[in-house]
Amino acid sequence: MQAAGKAVQAIGTPDEVKRLMRGAILEIRARRPREAASLLRARLEAQSVGLFGDRVHLVSSEPDRAAGDAAAILAQGSVEVLGVRPVEPSLEDVFVSVLAQANEEAGHAAR
Repeated sequence: MQAAGKAVQAIGTPDEVKRLMRGAILEIRARRPREAASLLRARLEAQSVGLFGDRVHLVSSEPDRAAGDAAAILAQGSVEVLGVRPVEPSLEDVFVSVLAQANEEAGHAAR
């Protein structure tokens, strides 16, 4: 997948495109998912934190450490964690990851 200007192109099967994903995705189920996502965005160093329905997706290059840190942050915020598990990235996840990477590279090139 390449980002050129505002166009993104990828050639390959869905499984081949999914290999472009940077980091691993953890799915966090919590009693109050919106509050969980907000706390994690504010306090956790991760590549991204997103709310997907009633689940929070956390992208990290160090998923084991991120899972422990996320659990601690949510416990401090009195948000009950119902479960944490790794999940396969969707094509949308890969698209967002590649765009974020392209934006980072563009920001570094502009400096």
